[in-house]
Amino acid sequence: MMTLDVNEIRAKWSALQGVTGLVAPIQDEEGYERMVALADALIESGLASDAGELADLFAMVSTLIADFDAQHYVVPSSSSPDIRLGSAL
Repeated sequence: MMTLDVNEIRAKWSALQGVTGLVAPIQDEEGYERMVALADALIESGLASDAGELADLFAMVSTLIADFDAQHYVVPSSSSPDIRLGSAL
């Protein structure tokens, strides 16, 4: 069984929070914008690719963004007439 040092986790989590401003479930638009900015920075760094050192962090950030999107934005069905007309224009 693996032993976890909770005090070390707490210290590193606190440091990560301090650097990123937020890595937690998104509560509001301001948090959403910060998380999108973090995702963008990870992509631009080149470290978010599958082989990148920060790929797992990018995956977590992307999941938080997707969860917020799913709860707060309606994505129209692709069978909607507006979607079909829009793609034909």
